[in-house]
Amino acid sequence: MEFSKGPEYATPDIVRSTPAEFVIYDLWENMRNFDLELANEVLELAFVFMRSHADKLRLSIKGLGEYLRYREKDVGKA
Repeated sequence: MEFSKGPEYATPDIVRSTPAEFVIYDLWENMRNFDLELANEVLELAFVFMRSHADKLRLSIKGLGEYLRYREKDVGKA
């Protein structure tokens, strides 16, 4: 996966040709069928985590100090 192609990866795989994508989709569907409220609570936290990994700001980080400050803010969101 290339970080710069993040938006392309967000497009749904309708034909289910990407195993990781449909496995995760099926996992969330099964979780919702078991406990909709709890699955949706966990899903929001997962989205925060996934969005942080697709943040364009990460492309500009050049040093460890910058990275650690970014992660401190990022982890604080969850």
